[in-house]
Amino acid sequence: MIGLIGHEVVTMKSLKIFTFILLLLSLSACTVKFVYNNLDWVVKWYVDDYITLTAEQKPIFNAHLAELLHYHRQQHLPEYASLLQDIAREADQGLTVDQIQSYQNRFGHLIEALVVEAIDPLTLLLAQMNDQQVHALQDGFDKANRSFIERFISTSEDAQRQRQAQNLAKMLQRFVGSLNTQQLAMIQRWSTEYHLMGVEFLQTRLGWQAQFMALLAERHQADFKQHLHAYLLSPATQQSAVYQEKVAHNQQLMWVLLVNINSSLDAKQKQSLQRNLYKLAEDFTELALHKTR
Repeated sequence: MIGLIGHEVVTMKSLKIFTFILLLLSLSACTVKFVYNNLDWVVKWYVDDYITLTAEQKPIFNAHLAELLHYHRQQHLPEYASLLQDIAREADQGLTVDQIQSYQNRFGHLIEALVVEAIDPLTLLLAQMNDQQVHALQDGFDKANRSFIERFISTSEDAQRQRQAQNLAKMLQRFVGSLNTQQLAMIQRWSTEYHLMGVEFLQTRLGWQAQFMALLAERHQADFKQHLHAYLLSPATQQSAVYQEKVAHNQQLMWVLLVNINSSLDAKQKQSLQRNLYKLAEDFTELALHKTR
C-alpha cells in the first residue's frame, strides 16, 4: 500500500521530481502546514482508493505509517529547509543549469531514502494482502489508467500544452508575483518545445503495474522483500529508450527555462522570490520541531 506511493515518488526522478517540487512549492505556507500535519489522513485516503484494509491490517498500517511520517518529519524536513535556503541564496546571484540539476539530485536522494525506510513495513503489509485485496488493487490501477488516458492522451495536444503553460505560470507566480509579457512568452515557447509523453508514460506505467502484480503473486516467498527492494529502486529498467529520451529532453528544457526566468526577474520579483523561499524553509523547520500526533 505504501509501496504504491513509494514507487510513484521514486519514479519521479528527473522531470517528475522537479514537477513534484514545483507543486510542493506552489502551496501557501498555511496550506503546507495543514497538509503535512494531516498527511496521515491524506495517505489513508489515497490507499482507500485502491484497497480496503481489514480490521487486523488497519492498526498495523497506522503504526507503520506513523513511524514513517515521524522519520520523514525529523530527518527530511530539515533537509528540505536547507535546500530551499540554498536555492534562495544562489538564485539571488543567478542560477545555472548545473545548480538546478544539483537541487533535483538532492531531492531525489531524499525520496529514495524514504522508500528504503519504508521497505520493511511495506513488505509486511503486502505479504498480508488477501486475494480479494489484490484483485481490488488491479481494479484501482485500471481506474487510474482510464483517468490518465482521458486527461493526457485523449485530450488534444494543444489543450495539453496550454494547460501545462498555465499551470507552470501559476506555480511561478506563487513565488515571484505577476509575470511580465517576456516571461509569459518564455513559458509559452517552453510548452511548444516540450515533448508530450502521455503514451510513453502510460506504457511505462502499465509495465510497472504488471510487474508489481507479478511480485504480489509471490508475496509469501522468502525473497519477496529483496525483489521488491530492487524493483522499487530501479525504475530505469522499466522505462523504454523513447521514454527516457523524452524525459531527458523535457528535463533540460525545464532547467534552461528556469535559468532564463530567474535571469529576467526584476527587483520586485526577486524580493518576492527570496521572501517566499525563506518563509517556506522556515515552515519546514518549524514542522520538523513539532511532535507528531
